[in-house]
Amino acid sequence: MITGSFALLPLPWMNGEASASQVLTNWAWVFLGNLIGSIAYGALLAIALTDMGAIEPAGVAARPHRRR
Repeated sequence: MITGSFALLPLPWMNGEASASQVLTNWAWVFLGNLIGSIAYGALLAIALTDMGAIEPAGVAARPHRRR
């Protein structure tokens, strides 16, 4: 998870066991993985709430209709 990685990875850098570029590279990969996972989760949630797009979302997922 991104929070744990951001919290714990500076420790080896502060102890001189890892370089700043190694820490930043790891953070970039962790951020990218979390971004891909969150997009996939959002897509799966949208599929589940709309029954594969067959019905309009209801409740919290419904978009309010705009009045003209």
